Amino acid sequence: MKHTSTKRIGFLTVLALFWLVLAQGANAQVSVTLAWDPSPDTVAGYNVYVGTASGVYGSPINNHLSTTITLTLNSGQTYYFVVTAYDSAGVESLPSNQATFVPPPPQTNTPPVTPSDLTIASAGQLTISAGAVANGTCVLQTSTNLTSWTSLATGQSAQPFTFVTPLPEFPVWHYYRALWVTGPVNNGSIARALHVGNFSPEIVGFVTLSAAASTYTALANPFVSPDNTVAALLPSVPNGTQLFKYANGAGYTTNTCSGGMWTDGSATLNPGEAVFFNNVARTNVLLTFAGTILQSTVSNTIPAGYSLVSPMIPLPGAISSFPARGGDQIQFYNKKVWTTYTYISGRWALPGPAFTPIVFAPGQAFFISKKSPAVWTQSY
Repeated sequence: MKHTSTKRIGFLTVLALFWLVLAQGANAQVSVTLAWDPSPDTVAGYNVYVGTASGVYGSPINNHLSTTITLTLNSGQTYYFVVTAYDSAGVESLPSNQATFVPPPPQTNTPPVTPSDLTIASAGQLTISAGAVANGTCVLQTSTNLTSWTSLATGQSAQPFTFVTPLPEFPVWHYYRALWVTGPVNNGSIARALHVGNFSPEIVGFVTLSAAASTYTALANPFVSPDNTVAALLPSVPNGTQLFKYANGAGYTTNTCSGGMWTDGSATLNPGEAVFFNNVARTNVLLTFAGTILQSTVSNTIPAGYSLVSPMIPLPGAISSFPARGGDQIQFYNKKVWTTYTYISGRWALPGPAFTPIVFAPGQAFFISKKSPAVWTQSY
């Protein structure tokens, strides 16, 4: 390269190094993105120089005025980069500092490992577990909406995985899934596992609810657990606590806890079912449900008239799949106050001109008054 200007452009940096297998074996390629600070002078563009030996570069790549460029490179080869600025007369600046990138070696087409089951248990603490997988490593991911996921913990290769966290001391919920990576865990192996969806079949989670003191709370258990009976789900509640389950056309059945025993401990609280929890204590009570969420397509039959229900799958936008008809009403009970939404002109509306969308929190339940029977179908 020839230079007639002694000015140097801003510091060249490798903004993001990530790689993607575009071909397998010896022809594997990777992508690298370069970025640099713009020149403080008026320039007509930038030239990017690439070489496989330090200080020795090929013909310039005219990048015009952009200060980033993404290049496709051969895997297993070290590359060196510099950038120059040029003016309208084609005069180039001195080169930037030299940046170096060593792509990872080509990846063999190793089949993904077979995931093991993911479980969660709540007994004084939350314990999330998965069995060992030969040549596989568990990357535990977490979400609060079943859509956006963040990696939380990484296990050891070919070893059982366990993640333990204390029971929350405030209302909160989290979901967990296990991504199984073949071989060493790095950005590339995670990307490949995500690309093929190499997850454990289960998504587990928990929700901690607060039952207000000396009043009723409409609540639900959004998970499938090994035992979804009231005795198993609510083993430690204040003496005298009552559950009221509503049956369409028959009214409420009452279930009372006395001396650590429920009147009907075999009564269930499955996803889609709901109860009123009467907290007779003078302080709020925290309740934690944990288990596996339902996946695929599920259906809940909603009769005409009143029902006490909840979403079978705890998606934030669950109400959008509810089979509403004009005049149907949803009633929420919170801190001794009823809030009623009426389905009018294709949406749920509160009295008055304001529109407030309904967003479900996991474990939340409501009364529905249906003009005609329908089936609430959800998919995930």
